Amino acid sequence: MSSPIKSLYLKPTKEKKGMSTGMIILIITIVVLFLLLLVGIIILVLWLVGVFSPKKSSSNISSSAPPPQFCVNDSNCSSGLKCCNNLCIDTNIDPNNCGLCGTSCSINEECCNGSCIDISSDSNNCGGCEVSCSSNEECCDGSCIDTTSNSSNCGSCGVACSTNEECCNGSCTDTTSDSNNCGNCGTACSSDEVCCSASCVNTKFDINNCGGCGITCSGGDICCFGSCSPICVI
Repeated sequence: MSSPIKSLYLKPTKEKKGMSTGMIILIITIVVLFLLLLVGIIILVLWLVGVFSPKKSSSNISSSAPPPQFCVNDSNCSSGLKCCNNLCIDTNIDPNNCGLCGTSCSINEECCNGSCIDISSDSNNCGGCEVSCSSNEECCDGSCIDTTSNSSNCGSCGVACSTNEECCNGSCTDTTSDSNNCGNCGTACSSDEVCCSASCVNTKFDINNCGGCGITCSGGDICCFGSCSPICVI
């Protein structure tokens, strides 16, 4: 049996104290927030220096006009520009100040050399300023069209030929029956031929077109000078 006096001097066992779960979560949270803040600062700096800013294409940069220059009168503007509403404007191309300050072009017009032009029908400015059509073309809906052969614009803009017609020299022509344009524009039949179903035939001797297109000889008859006959005496 142990002595009661010795038991009084036994040192109590110390419990090992570790880091609590709450403290660990708090530290992790602080670290995550710090990292997020750091990433945010880096992104902001990169944005300010233009790394993430949208890049303009070279075509947009080259085609975009410089910002208008402020002015009081024409003397403040560069050569060729006029002062319109305190801005230097090129009145040769500006649709809101075409030729003169305050002269506006309509929706279907463009300002070409100081004049409002309907580019959908102007042969000298077809589809755009200074786009000229050739001598055999017309400007139809902003495109240069050869109206001598275009079936949708035959002879003039908007004149459409029917399904069995072709545009020949500016006229809608039925090439299945026209002897001057048989089968195709410009294909002419000879003086003793007729155009039948887009082919030049001699109706005097053709058994399928005897005397006229579509008249067929039957029963062994032959076509003799435009008439169906058992024999033909020449």
